[in-house]
Amino acid sequence: MAVTVRVATDSARPAASVHGVVQSDSVFQAASVRGALQIDSVEFESFCDGVVGAQMEAYRLAGVVISAVHDGSLFFAKGYGHADIDARTPVLPESTLFRSGSVGKLFTWTAVMQLVERGKLDLHADVNDYIDDFEIPATFPDPITLSHLLTHTPGFEERIDGLFAVITGDMTALGTWLAGHLPARIWPPGTVTAYSNYGAGLAGYIVGAVSGMPFERYVEERIFEPLGMEMSTFHQPLPDRLAPHAAVGYSYSDGLFHAQDFELIPPAPAGAMSTTAADMAAFIIAHLQDGRFGETRILSEETSRLMHSRHFANDRRASGMAYGFIELNRDGERLIYHGGDTFYFHSLLLLIPSRNFGLFLSYNSADGGEARVDFMRAILDHYFHIPMPPLLEVSEGFTERVKRLAGTYVNSRSNFESIEKLMNLFRGTVTIEEAPDGTIRLAGAGWDESSRWVEVEPLVFRHVYRNTHLYFREDGRGRITHLLFERSPLVAFIRLPWYGAPSFHRGVLIVCGILFLSAVIAWPVGYLLRGRRTGPAPAKTRQARLLAWLTCAANLFFIAALLHITNRTNMVYGIPVSLKVLLVVPILTSVMAVLLLVYTALSWRGRYWGKAARIHYTLIAAAALSFIWFLNHWNLLGFHF
Repeated sequence: MAVTVRVATDSARPAASVHGVVQSDSVFQAASVRGALQIDSVEFESFCDGVVGAQMEAYRLAGVVISAVHDGSLFFAKGYGHADIDARTPVLPESTLFRSGSVGKLFTWTAVMQLVERGKLDLHADVNDYIDDFEIPATFPDPITLSHLLTHTPGFEERIDGLFAVITGDMTALGTWLAGHLPARIWPPGTVTAYSNYGAGLAGYIVGAVSGMPFERYVEERIFEPLGMEMSTFHQPLPDRLAPHAAVGYSYSDGLFHAQDFELIPPAPAGAMSTTAADMAAFIIAHLQDGRFGETRILSEETSRLMHSRHFANDRRASGMAYGFIELNRDGERLIYHGGDTFYFHSLLLLIPSRNFGLFLSYNSADGGEARVDFMRAILDHYFHIPMPPLLEVSEGFTERVKRLAGTYVNSRSNFESIEKLMNLFRGTVTIEEAPDGTIRLAGAGWDESSRWVEVEPLVFRHVYRNTHLYFREDGRGRITHLLFERSPLVAFIRLPWYGAPSFHRGVLIVCGILFLSAVIAWPVGYLLRGRRTGPAPAKTRQARLLAWLTCAANLFFIAALLHITNRTNMVYGIPVSLKVLLVVPILTSVMAVLLLVYTALSWRGRYWGKAARIHYTLIAAAALSFIWFLNHWNLLGFHF
């Protein structure tokens, strides 16, 4: 099912949709190394049909919606597939509501800039000046400002606990949620990007506090209404007039689509918006026209240009951050964009200001995130094609220089001081090592182990087959501290010491687990065999082994229970009570591990068993102590939530 809608080229607002295909007379120019291209709606629709048609099956998509604008008018809008599979409801670009995820942050940032323009907010003032219900701690000398929130540089750690809610009864007031989910400040503000949902929620709270009205109502009155966005809202659940038009989100398994419930997001300004492709076209037009939509303005020309300008970059040569928009410099073409994800909806808003062209697309399926990336790459490659860059030769002396760079780097958008840090044990890191052909190889962060990068200048590498770079940052003493991707301005990767690498910790966990198992399994068997031959062992040796056995068994229980709980629950809905209770176990086993040291010393002094048995017992005690270090490193020793 596909539905296309158009407007006359002199109109700034989409008309009602019609079934079938209606062509537009609008044409825009796109610069390319292949020469100027004439792209009309027929060609553009053919392109979209081809890409989406291939994606529908490859990514198991229920529905897709696209709208594109140029020169102040809706250029193209079309729906594919179904908003509701069971009801056979088609996706309609002017009336089907999709969850836009973090694309909705652009409305939060626009609201902030409106209040800056009116003199109600200062981009460079301490955000605590605008907060009444709680306070951001003064971890560093410099305060966090709205400018930092807008560029994702406040220095907050990632925290997903409670980012989603299961039922409306779990929803709390925005200020209450922010006060109860305050993330730790890890880096001084303005030093490195670390994408922050909390920061966007905080900005929305400030909008409400300063304007004197709830954030949802402020956006309705100051952005939606001026733009005629009658089918858009941040309210959760949806208002009665909009609920019948909502697309259903789907997962896919066992050859079937599975409908999912409406997703609830307590920090609404971070990504709770529901909208249509036609409504988003109006927002895109306003931003492409420096805040103007028809005879209406949502931002002054000066403020709009300030919002779209670059304000921070992890490296001056890489793409950076505008105020809210993400910058992407792609082969000489500057784009600003934002993606958005919930579990079952994946969206993209893309602006190419120099072409006065903008695009919105959204998928209502779990695998739409990968499809969105492919669509963006396809449209840029098709209309702004750049030929394959030339192959590069390996630099002389590279083998010696690469030793400075090799190692593990952790995503700045990670957790460091709560139980959520455990997620970094299995993801969130990049490993760099030298490849045999004189390049460096990356693994992690979406790169497979076959990716190769060639040195083009000191601390700068280019992908062997793509015209994209990565940069290394060093401190004043020449130590490598950061890995920065040219086209990933939202995060940086922080170098870890060797003992902080997840691979090292996984090794520690495996060794400890093997030693714990050796005691839990082997000792009872040995006890039964010895008991039949020699009779009961002395009480003190029985006590020593019983303590060690209980310690090992409890640690193995903890590992198994932790894996079970974390595999069956998602902490975006909150930390389960079962996990909180389970954290009592490491406290008990840590006390027991200390007592093992005493028995270890006594076993050697009193020659409790043979030498081999004493060595084994000592290794068990060492494993128990090492496990304490492991637990403490991953914030599992104590109640860190």
